[in-house]
Amino acid sequence: MIPTHEQVQFEAQARAHRSRRLIVTPEDIQQAHHSLILKLNYRAVLSIDLSKRTNSRPIPSSGRVCRYCLRSRPDVKFSHRSHAIPECLGSRYLLSFDECDKCNQAFSASFEDHLARMTLPMRSFLGIRGKQGSPKFKSKDKATQIWFNRGKGCFVILDKAGSGNVQRDEELGKHSYHLRAEPFKWLEVYRALVKIGFSILPPGELFRYGHVRRWLIEKQATMEGIIGGFAMGNIATSFTAARHPTIRLWHQRRSGIPCPRFVVELVLPHLSFVFPMPPVPGELTRIGKEVILPVPDLTEQAGWSFPNWIHINMRDTGLEKEFVFTAEMTNESGEVIDNDEFKASTGVSLPA
Repeated sequence: MIPTHEQVQFEAQARAHRSRRLIVTPEDIQQAHHSLILKLNYRAVLSIDLSKRTNSRPIPSSGRVCRYCLRSRPDVKFSHRSHAIPECLGSRYLLSFDECDKCNQAFSASFEDHLARMTLPMRSFLGIRGKQGSPKFKSKDKATQIWFNRGKGCFVILDKAGSGNVQRDEELGKHSYHLRAEPFKWLEVYRALVKIGFSILPPGELFRYGHVRRWLIEKQATMEGIIGGFAMGNIATSFTAARHPTIRLWHQRRSGIPCPRFVVELVLPHLSFVFPMPPVPGELTRIGKEVILPVPDLTEQAGWSFPNWIHINMRDTGLEKEFVFTAEMTNESGEVIDNDEFKASTGVSLPA
């Protein structure tokens, strides 16, 4: 079911009101259309609360048969804690009990590393705590560093004069910075996200996604491995923290719309991903070339004020070297230190 013009206008006005704005923007219209596609045509078949600080599993265990390589004991071991969501994203307690040690190690060393590289600037800015705490970002030329000082409750930005990475606006009391991610591959990022979705698929759906299972355990991803694939997604960041971090699996309940069968919504305190699962055989023929990705409206969730969505096409198998994350913060939330001040207080100077 495609939403009517009146439905979209009403939803867009409600979104503007939640965002404390009197004027409806084109972004409100676009977001209203995509969120209504989700509300009118999908149902959540799985929803897991990620705020609980106790270990949980996404679905009942299959008796320790790895859902990726399909091997069981004694051929493989299950001695390591396998996380359904990579720890670098700040989620530690949702465990995958059907992921063997060998697959877990292979995933960490391959596509999950690409996800970590792509999100490092975001995680540094947002102070997301991973396995080894909140990461520190260093620019390639080492002229700019940023980390979160939990004692002071603010960010520390160490920036060499003239680097061009940090721009100050004293009149508005803000400064923005541009952080370039380490080289990564977009298709490998998508594979890392699909692995999250595959870990929460109901057992009754796994037989449809045998091609995806095989694609996940490949040494290197190719588009042919997922029949062309949708390979797209949306990423949102927010300085304020969501009060109800959740992962949901949305299943299409109405046919006749150009939308994926399954959509995964991952809402973390400061970072959110929405992406489709790869198509099953015949799905691309039914949908056609134009695919609509339903995206929930994060402004409806407590704590997500003014989310910044980034729409990503993740089909590229080449090495991405130009991805830059740009963020703004007020002077009260960050402490910018220039090189001379840092040298005076520590005796250490940034490299020329």
